[in-house]
Amino acid sequence: MSDDPLELAATFPAASYADWLAAAEKALKRSDVEKALATRTYEGFALKPLYSGERDGGTPDPGGLPGVAPFTRGADAAARTVGGWDIRQTLTHPDLAHSNAAIREDLANGVHSLTLRLDLAARSGNEKAIAEDGLPLHSIAAWQELLKGLTVASTPFALEPGASFLPAAAMLAAAGGPAPGSRLGADPMGVLAGRGTLPQGLKQALADMADLACHADQRWPHVAAVTVDASAYDAAGAAESQTLAAAMATGVAYLRALTEAGLSIDAACAQIVFRLPLGPDQFFAIAKLRAARKLWSRIAEVAGASENARAARIDAVTANRNLAERDPYTNLLRTTLACFAAAVGGADSITVTPYDAVLSPVSDDFARRIARNTQLLLKDESNLHRVMDPGGGAWFLEDLTAKLAQSAWALFQEIERAGGMAEALANGLIAAKIEATWAERQKNLARRRDPLTGVSEFPNIAEDLPDVPEPDLAAIKAAVAKDLGSQSADLPKAGQGARTAATIDAAKDGASLASILSASGGSPTSAQPLPRRRFGEAFEAMRSESDKRAKRDGQRPSIFLANLGPLASYTPRASFAKNAFEAGGLQAIDKGGFEDADALAAAFKASGCKLAVLCASDRRYADQAEDMARALKRAGCAWLALAGNPGGAREAYEAAGVDEFIAMGGDLLASLRQAWSALDG
Repeated sequence: MSDDPLELAATFPAASYADWLAAAEKALKRSDVEKALATRTYEGFALKPLYSGERDGGTPDPGGLPGVAPFTRGADAAARTVGGWDIRQTLTHPDLAHSNAAIREDLANGVHSLTLRLDLAARSGNEKAIAEDGLPLHSIAAWQELLKGLTVASTPFALEPGASFLPAAAMLAAAGGPAPGSRLGADPMGVLAGRGTLPQGLKQALADMADLACHADQRWPHVAAVTVDASAYDAAGAAESQTLAAAMATGVAYLRALTEAGLSIDAACAQIVFRLPLGPDQFFAIAKLRAARKLWSRIAEVAGASENARAARIDAVTANRNLAERDPYTNLLRTTLACFAAAVGGADSITVTPYDAVLSPVSDDFARRIARNTQLLLKDESNLHRVMDPGGGAWFLEDLTAKLAQSAWALFQEIERAGGMAEALANGLIAAKIEATWAERQKNLARRRDPLTGVSEFPNIAEDLPDVPEPDLAAIKAAVAKDLGSQSADLPKAGQGARTAATIDAAKDGASLASILSASGGSPTSAQPLPRRRFGEAFEAMRSESDKRAKRDGQRPSIFLANLGPLASYTPRASFAKNAFEAGGLQAIDKGGFEDADALAAAFKASGCKLAVLCASDRRYADQAEDMARALKRAGCAWLALAGNPGGAREAYEAAGVDEFIAMGGDLLASLRQAWSALDG
């Protein structure tokens, strides 16, 4: 063996950007390779196919150092690499004894903090929604039951209280908290955006928020009263830059409210955290966190904050809009990717949504355990926290961070020029921007340019969905109503924490959450709520209808694969057609290939199908498609598709009876809706 060192890289010739471009042009047989391979984002900018120092010049700017303004690379240079991020889990089970056990299980198995999502009655002020989609924490007795046996003073809780942030924080305090690291969740504009109403009114809600923040600043070290939750914008289908812009504009509005209430700018910044949803596009997710810190640092700098106070604290949560109801186990992969991105991007805390969250607001114990262990594996086994900003300096990531920040900043300035976030919610500016993005998303989802594994692609049409817990809501509602009591609250005017202190006393005396909320005063503020969307809903609706009919009729709605010729001739397009139609709940019936039109017609009749799709090579289509189409129509085919692009033969095929053409890049949802319409026609 030679003693010479191995220099593997040195054995390869140096390659330049020009070399790559020439090779790509040769392979693709076109001269506009850069344009052809570029990816257009929903923000409107393009992602290049290749980034390099040779082309882009110099060395990519890594955004400074970790722990140093503008904090692009992380808010803290040291603490995170030692202890990692805060592993957080959300509680939603309305049975408080069950949730108490879940808290104990989580804390014993690696979770650092818990999110308490109050029920819809608390979050919206609608008492009819008690125990729906959250914890029925309407009295101090309920809080004590939930937290029984726990050391509340040392257990950080993050509240999702909706409109009831002041009474919820008061009840947590009355029960022994909040512990350092807690988030009290005051976010009136987020509630208005997501729910469309604030029962106490926006003006009063902002005053209560500021009072709570003042009290926290005075009495509760390392507790943040205010959460800028961007979930409503993300759930409506916003582009990442739109979500960031809305979050920044909301943060500015809250800064103004807190400083007007008497907090210094540094103290006000310390009271605000950001809650950002992240999807499985890991590079966008990483860039989103880096851009958020960069943007907030600039805002805080202009507002007069000291350098250390400009560092944004970000609680990351895996986004619901990407989750699938169908083939829900694929959600494990989506949330793992989002969690990975959150860790690499430097989130302060991460919440992984259980894979069955779309099926029910109440996840089972197995799903919660897997969600928890996803984080533990990435932290303790993969050691993602050991390196700060590992993507920093990568051309693509730095460029994406900069462009996201620029796009978000432009919209943020537009919101500010229009009168600020409150005005943007009231006049529909934000909603209009998001709707335009959603319209574009719909096109890409329908054409599968934004594919969803297990939903729009590679569906398992015969899958059995996992069972989910079904708590006895009627019994829980009755128990909560009995326990509410009639104690009223008398609260002073908001200011400098006096209202919060009085609210805590009222909670201790037995006042219910609703009675405290009603004592806040103010007139309700209304706005058009942003819709809650998931990307797979259109396909899943068809799948659900298919399941319904299968249960009713004993068989699933189906489509006949009219395969022409030998196996090699039809398999590629038959596989494509099966995948496409089963994504819409139409089971593909495959009886092999046919050479004879009469045999094809007889097999179609025997199948009992009303729909069919021709599948073959272009050459086979040219020889047989028209005759086979006529035979199928004579056999009673109500709707006939052809798999592939017909090119110049479209008119001839249509004249022979073909109703629709399905091909890569086509509007699959439109084709599926046609098929269902013909099925019911």
